[in-house]
Amino acid sequence: MDCRVLQLVIQSARELRNVNRVTTMKPYALVSIRDNQNNLHSSEEKTPADRGGGSNPTWNSPVTFNLDITKAKESNLELVVKLMSFRRNHLCKDKEIGEVRVFITKLLEGFGGEAKADAVVAEKQMSANVITADAKPQGTLLFSYKFESVSTVQKPARQINFPTEPQNVQQDTEQPAGWVDPLIKGIDGTGLTNTGLTSVVTSDAAAAPPPPATQTHVATAVEDEEDDYEDEDEDFED
Repeated sequence: MDCRVLQLVIQSARELRNVNRVTTMKPYALVSIRDNQNNLHSSEEKTPADRGGGSNPTWNSPVTFNLDITKAKESNLELVVKLMSFRRNHLCKDKEIGEVRVFITKLLEGFGGEAKADAVVAEKQMSANVITADAKPQGTLLFSYKFESVSTVQKPARQINFPTEPQNVQQDTEQPAGWVDPLIKGIDGTGLTNTGLTSVVTSDAAAAPPPPATQTHVATAVEDEEDDYEDEDEDFED
């Protein structure tokens, strides 16, 4: 299959028939590839409407099609550009201004009748008559075009990094030398023995003040209250 990319730029139109009776035309273009029976052989691309263009609209809108060159020649495929006038009222259909039809083989003539894959060529310019619905020429369409090769980009194969075998790492369980030094050495730099450390802890515990005798006072107060009640009972019995 001999495939090429047809790159178009729908540039502008001049002296189109005014199909609007009152308001200014807002022309846009419908672009497609069709055969002589008007069967569609591509998508139909739409340019934006030139809302102030009137009979002389400007678009400069790019359009791209993938073409089978062999099929285009055998089936006499055509580039079809239909010009329409946009209507704001949704109850009314857009009006057709006219259309342009150009054979793909005619476009290939600008490239010597072929569109070679490795050829480096500048885009070509073309002007074509716009044919109205009553088969009369009215206005001119301007567009540029060129053929380019279809580049096939292959995605790189997905790379999977498998985990490596775990390595046996021998950990050193021995404590590093000198790790006890900050504990054994005193503030003044003198060494302390195990006995000395024990005596320091014992002396600190002995120096701590005893907890307040809160429970003793509470018990004494309760006993005093009980004595008072007993005295009151004795007075009452008397």
